Amino acid sequence: MASNLPGRYPVTSTRGHKYIFLMVDYDSNYIHAVPKKSRKAEDLVYGFQTCYKTLTDNGLQGTYVRLDNEASKLLTTYIKENRMEYQLASPGDHRINYAERAIQTYKNHFISTLQGTDPDYPDNGWDLLMPQINITLNLLRASQVNPKLSAYAQVHGPFDFNKTPMAPLGCKIVIHDRADERRSWAPHGTHGFYIGPAMQHYRNYKCYIPSTRATRFSNTIMFFPHCCENPIPSPADQLHMALQDLTAALS
Repeated sequence: MASNLPGRYPVTSTRGHKYIFLMVDYDSNYIHAVPKKSRKAEDLVYGFQTCYKTLTDNGLQGTYVRLDNEASKLLTTYIKENRMEYQLASPGDHRINYAERAIQTYKNHFISTLQGTDPDYPDNGWDLLMPQINITLNLLRASQVNPKLSAYAQVHGPFDFNKTPMAPLGCKIVIHDRADERRSWAPHGTHGFYIGPAMQHYRNYKCYIPSTRATRFSNTIMFFPHCCENPIPSPADQLHMALQDLTAALS
């Protein structure tokens, strides 16, 4: 494995995050990143623990870690306590740490994703988008040990889009508020933004509500993309789908 910390992100998130800690596993080619509040040793160790736990929870065990030359003693102690060896990059030469290349790949994917968000999506909400960015990036990367699998499938198994649908990050949405969730004369929907899949819920979406600065899960939302119109099935498409449903019901 290799890990590193890119430079500070230009905008501090609402939750106080200023940095991104990144880890890459060589065999699976899997890149995992988490937001961090500082470059303090304690925060770096916590970032390493969080990323490494994603691998160990899925049966992957590290043997040695390549680190930047400025690695803290607290981090190297944690690595040794987990029965791994570590190697430090040479001063002034970071090419031996292949996390540097992973940082470039992650930053490119991260920037392109942000460019697709709605113009009204808050700049300080970038850290909320990272869970889906981790998923989509690794779905696009091939595993080192089995190039027929994606890096995501190598670690987590196949991604089930039917169970956990995804949408464009930062898309403007309206969440339907059910009768028991709203007042008598209140609007029937809450405005927000889509920020990722609800991995522990069936066919739900994770949403960010700017008015309350809270996240919310829902399975009934309407998307309002700013760059294109929502596809609307034609009468012929609707008739075709109805015939398919009837055929399935009669068979």
